[in-house]
Amino acid sequence: MEEKIIQNFDYMTPTRLIFGKGVISELPEVMSKYGKKVLLTYGGGSIKKIGLYDKVRELLADWEIYELSGIQPNPKYDPSGKRGRPTKGIEKMLRMYLLQSWFNLSNEGIEDVIYDSYAFRKFMVIDFNEEQVPDATTMFCLSALIC
Repeated sequence: MEEKIIQNFDYMTPTRLIFGKGVISELPEVMSKYGKKVLLTYGGGSIKKIGLYDKVRELLADWEIYELSGIQPNPKYDPSGKRGRPTKGIEKMLRMYLLQSWFNLSNEGIEDVIYDSYAFRKFMVIDFNEEQVPDATTMFCLSALIC
């Protein structure tokens, strides 16, 4: 099996959120600090349907704009009213609870270590191609039921 090696890189993503009526007009001023290239990312077509896409393109007419469209939401929006991640079986949740107890981890800690540790994923029988790790809130609810 061929081993793939990740090249060195430096990744930084500071985030600034600006909310309010009419604040989009400040976009050119805010963006001017970061150069003249913009990566415009969006999902389906709602950005175009509501006119936001055209407004951003108009405000950033002097910028070199690259687009990345079709981004899928994570988690996917479910209009049926069901919320949160899909339920996990009791065996999987008990395995997670045991790992948490054995290694004295917080709810957030056990979630993180399962993402990071191949051995923990194997014990949990989790395949990232098929499912996600139960989150910290799910563990909190399980702990409340057990204790």
